[in-house]
Amino acid sequence: MAIKHNIQYLNKDFTELRTSLIDYARTYFPTTYNDFSPSSPGMMFMEQAAYVGDVLSFYLDNQLQETFIQYAQQNNNVYELAYMFGYKPKISTAAQVTVDIYQQLPAKTVGGEVGHAVMELMEVFTKQGHSGYSAPLVTGLFKKLVDYEPLTGITGKDEEWGDVSDFGDGKLWYQNKRCSAIFKDGKDGKPYYIDALIKKDQRGICWSGMAWLSEEDYKTGDRSKMVGKRGYIKSFPFVPKAFYIDVRDVEVAPDDWESFVVDPSQSDEVWEYYDKE
Repeated sequence: MAIKHNIQYLNKDFTELRTSLIDYARTYFPTTYNDFSPSSPGMMFMEQAAYVGDVLSFYLDNQLQETFIQYAQQNNNVYELAYMFGYKPKISTAAQVTVDIYQQLPAKTVGGEVGHAVMELMEVFTKQGHSGYSAPLVTGLFKKLVDYEPLTGITGKDEEWGDVSDFGDGKLWYQNKRCSAIFKDGKDGKPYYIDALIKKDQRGICWSGMAWLSEEDYKTGDRSKMVGKRGYIKSFPFVPKAFYIDVRDVEVAPDDWESFVVDPSQSDEVWEYYDKE
């Protein structure tokens, strides 16, 4: 006659299944197996069985849940259940419309040939049909091109340099063909970028040139204490970068103005990017 075993059907997760298996072994096989330590081979098989039971319980619960429209999580199941009950969901889509955009250019500010040139560019740009993502990318690249800025790093190779000695003081002088603000003195000279340091005065006016580190340095007349505009390139490929230094313009004598650096520490990051003269 078969023995009637008391089996619990409510335990469905790993911990409860493991505990139930241990209790079952202790109840029905008390003399056959009694080593329930974590490292015993018997516990390994019990935990594997509990693991399989836990996974099966999860998928059974999940499948049952997906059969009720109020609990279903997957979109396709929700739609299928809705169709079964006679409901036809309306799928929302983004609205589309064709818009014509016009821009009037005041004759006093932008007129004549300049106005026509701008409108020609606008016509080409609008015909390309850019999105809110691509439009700023295109305009950014276009601005770099019209400002004669390189789109990729300067390599420093020989073919990038042009001899402009005729415009200098008779010595060999080279200008970079891809960036007109990069020069080097002599064929093997160290290249420098002449717009590395831009001065910005208290009125917000920006310019490149010389500025004193302090009024005390100005009084000594030691021009080595002045901040110039050059930054010597450390290595290639090189991407031109301008740093802005705050200065204060002071009238040191009637109609005689000098500029003084407000915070000399602003130049620290300059010399991390460039070498000093």
